[in-house]
Amino acid sequence: MTVYAWNSRGGGPRYMKIGKHVRYKLADVEAWENRHYVEQVAVC
Repeated sequence: MTVYAWNSRGGGPRYMKIGKHVRYKLADVEAWENRHYVEQVAVC
């Protein structure tokens, strides 16, 4: 899934629209990424 698809469904990182362009602050993308991070644990 793309960031565009996440935002169109109301789920991606915060963004700002400048004319027809969408821009993201690195801090907002990193914060969003950290909230959605899933740690994999090995199952033996």
